[in-house]
Amino acid sequence: ITEVVSHYRGKVVHWDVVNEVLDDNAKLRESVWSPLGEQYIADAFRWAHEADPDAKLYLNDYNIEGINSKSNAYYELVQRLLADGVPIHGIGLQTHVTNGTYPSRMRENIQRFADLGLEVAITEADVRIEMPADEADLQTQADTYRKTLEACLAVPKCVSYTVWGFTDRHSWVPGTFSNMGAATLMTEDLTPKPAYEAVRATLETGR
Repeated sequence: ITEVVSHYRGKVVHWDVVNEVLDDNAKLRESVWSPLGEQYIADAFRWAHEADPDAKLYLNDYNIEGINSKSNAYYELVQRLLADGVPIHGIGLQTHVTNGTYPSRMRENIQRFADLGLEVAITEADVRIEMPADEADLQTQADTYRKTLEACLAVPKCVSYTVWGFTDRHSWVPGTFSNMGAATLMTEDLTPKPAYEAVRATLETGR
């Protein structure tokens, strides 16, 4: 951590310091680090901060966009880190969504992290569709993208919205989810989908 962050000191605005640290049961994920307990999370943030005091330091994970047991666990984790003086500045919500679904109380969830003083970022947004996708699926996808973006725009401390790739040719989804795909804003031949227009129009209106 010290070597990498020091190398890019003054050049990187945000670092994803600890990624996907909780499992789907909202427990500390089993890894080479987990025998050290939760303390390693705090250490990682402190080392990164020492290496570049001006960089914003984030936690990041999936399935924490809405209010659920996993996002509750992150909320409690952040509270403990802040209480211990750990230099954490933001939380990333990956926002990998199945078409036609919307994270429960997403705006409220973003707001509660913001109320802790954190920045919030949508870091990996995509909306996967059961294949083959028809026009109705694509319109539903566009609406889902729009809703997640609107949730971010509604909270001033939600500072960025990043999509996970821009063309279906390079999407990670088909290799991970059976019979799912078409998750990005553009087709494989770079044709903009309704989702592209929905994101663009929502950014133009700013709400």
